[in-house]
Amino acid sequence: MNLAHVSASIGSVITDLFLVMKSADSESKPNPNPSDSGITLETIISAGVVGWLAVGMILMALGIW
Repeated sequence: MNLAHVSASIGSVITDLFLVMKSADSESKPNPNPSDSGITLETIISAGVVGWLAVGMILMALGIW
């Protein structure tokens, strides 16, 4: 596995996470303000945590961390 492949995989997982969270949000309740459909702070934080865990696991597997 090269670094480009790993980066693409992580990017794909994060994109999927955004889509799942966004679809779950829109199905659970009606949006009172349709113009406010940006990425929320919670989404950014959760994607950062998942990304940090993924990077840590990859580096531990490679024996770098």
